[in-house]
Amino acid sequence: MSYTPSPDDTQPRRPNADARPPKYKPEDAPFAPPEVRSPRYSTGSSGYLEPPLPPRGMNGCAAFAILAALGAASIIIVALAGLAGWTSGQRQAAVYATATQNAAIQEQWSRISGDVESGNTVLLEARIRFLATLTPGVPGVPELFVTATALANGQTPTLDLIEPTPTPDADSNAIVTPAETPNAAASTDAAASLLPSGLRIDLPALLSEAQSQIATSQWADAIDTLDVIIAVDPNFQTALVRSLMIQALSSRAMQLYNSGQPAAGNLIVSRIEEFGTIPGDLAYERYAAQLYLNARALMGVNFPGAIQALRAVMDLGAGGRYYQQAQQALYETYVAYGDAFTYENNWCSAATQYRNAMNIFASGVANGKFTNADTICRTPPTVDPLQPPIDSTLPAGFVPLGP
Repeated sequence: MSYTPSPDDTQPRRPNADARPPKYKPEDAPFAPPEVRSPRYSTGSSGYLEPPLPPRGMNGCAAFAILAALGAASIIIVALAGLAGWTSGQRQAAVYATATQNAAIQEQWSRISGDVESGNTVLLEARIRFLATLTPGVPGVPELFVTATALANGQTPTLDLIEPTPTPDADSNAIVTPAETPNAAASTDAAASLLPSGLRIDLPALLSEAQSQIATSQWADAIDTLDVIIAVDPNFQTALVRSLMIQALSSRAMQLYNSGQPAAGNLIVSRIEEFGTIPGDLAYERYAAQLYLNARALMGVNFPGAIQALRAVMDLGAGGRYYQQAQQALYETYVAYGDAFTYENNWCSAATQYRNAMNIFASGVANGKFTNADTICRTPPTVDPLQPPIDSTLPAGFVPLGP
């Protein structure tokens, strides 16, 4: 029933605006789809139709896997692009490096002939050593060493060289191959040996020169001359060349030992093994020199090890080559060992090392150091009368005397 307010009504009633619409029920929708009538959309006790649930989305793990795969693919693409750029840059750098190296080789190679003609062995050696350091190796450099040695020994080698032709392929290892042409004016004597570079050296003349150098005790020069012969033709007068080489090396090694160069002497003795057996006296010299070198390497680094090694050198006998040097070094090592103990205020151990030094030489700097260290070692520590006893506390108001 509707309500009509009267003009005389001072308190008219408000219309019921909050009245809910009639409930919607499934049976009121005869044309509703069949799924509305399913239990899932049942009205339940409230009488209202429950809205259908939204369809379920993709699984979270599957979505994460897809994102991770996309990220990995992106990273791989970026990495491949960077690798391609780096490879291209390396290839371009190789082109520039090859061109620069070819230019340097041509520049040095073109000046070698002039150095040989002018006899400038200093520049020739510098250029050859530069070419020998290049990678890949420059063909013909070993023959140039032979040329320089022959030139230094007063020979007159003939050498005709043309500029090397570099390989323009930058993707491969560029190897500069010097082209050589033999000198048409060179002698065709059968006793001469023809090298690939066009250098002709009279090996019999070199052998005679080496014999003359050995006869006049020019051991170093004889070794250089014999090295040239072996480098040119290892099969030339093999027995004689080996015998002369052993003689020159042995005499040179003994010369170095006598001049106080044990390390250099050992290097020369090691070369003798390439040509034959080391003489007995040189084998002993090398053994003694090695003991002394080992001891010198330990001095100032390992006091006990140096003392033991120096004792081993002295045990070879008082007449040995390094006996006096080892004796003086052992004295100095004992003194240094004692000084190291004094820095630690270990006076008793220091006194022991100084006494060991005095057993080697009765007089020296060790005497005064021993007296001082031994006195401190034997004297009990002085107790300060003003110092409180250990584990005690000062009385209240205590004031020490003196400054």
